[in-house]
This record gives sequence, structure tokens and C-alpha cells, in this order.
Amino acid sequence: MQGHLWGKVLFVAGSSVLILYFWNLSGGLAGARYENVFSDFEYRSKMIEASWQAFLLEPWFGHGLGSLEQAKFLLTTPENNMAVDKVKAVHNVFLQWLLQVGIVGVAVLSGVFIYILVKVFQGALRARRYKTYCLAILCVSLLVGLHGLFDYALEIPVVMLAYAWMLGIGHGISIRYIRSNANRI
Repeated sequence: MQGHLWGKVLFVAGSSVLILYFWNLSGGLAGARYENVFSDFEYRSKMIEASWQAFLLEPWFGHGLGSLEQAKFLLTTPENNMAVDKVKAVHNVFLQWLLQVGIVGVAVLSGVFIYILVKVFQGALRARRYKTYCLAILCVSLLVGLHGLFDYALEIPVVMLAYAWMLGIGHGISIRYIRSNANRI
């Protein structure tokens, strides 16, 4: 019992040291980023409004992948020009996807995500050995989804690849347990 407590204490302490190390390694860039979160709210809101209006021009199929730079200027006005030009992304990955691939593209992508997450959830319910991995992937998915409301991390290839890799691991683990439980019935 006491060994488990020490393991948890060491895990928390080690995690804290790693977080502080990487924070320090960033040379203050992380701190500066968080200082600017609330100061550029006006710019972000104008960018979101311009992006929403651009989405409404091509709602079904969007303007095309990678078209954010061109599409955001379709509805630029003198009032929002500085904000739209300064902010290089929508800072809402879901609106950015709507703008680029439209309702049809987002529906297909959402269907794939929902299918995989349902399987991972089923795996978390049925798996014995790898339940923690499935639960962790569901928690990461929640974090990625919430973060997507305020930023565009999933538009960065390495973040999307790492997330897709985690979803693939979760899906593979889950399918194994779902199939093995189906064979027992």
C-alpha cells in the first residue's frame, strides 16, 4: 500500500519537474503566449466573425483545404481589416474546418471521429488490461476538443499526427477486446 503512495508521489513530482523544465526551456515564450491570450480577444472575435461570414458564402463544400488565407479576406471591411490581417488563423479549429471543407466535409470527419471514439469508449468498458489507455485517450480527446474551441492545434501536422496515432492505438486496443468479448457469447 505504501509503495503505491510513493509511486504516485514520485509521478507527480517528476511530472512537475518536467513541466517546469519545458516551461523554462521555452525561454519565456510560453509565458508570453499566455499573457497575450486576453489582450488579443478583440482581434480574435473579428477574425471569427469574418471567417463565419466567409463560411456562409460556401457552406456545403467550403473554400478548399488550405484556403484560409484567401477566404478570410473575402469579407474584410475597413473595421476588421487590421484584425483579419494580424491574426493568421481562426483560433477555432471547428470553424476553420467548416470554412475549408464545409458542412459535408465536417460531417464526414465528425463521423469518423465519433465512430473511433465510440469504439474506444466500448473498449474502456470491456478491457481489463488496457482500460487506463482507453480512458486516457478519451480524456486527451476531450482536451483536444475543448482546446480546438480556442486555438487551431489540430491544424499543425505533428499535433494531428500524434492525435491520430493515439486514436489508432485506442481503436486497435478496443477492437481487440470488443471482438474477444463477442466470440465468448
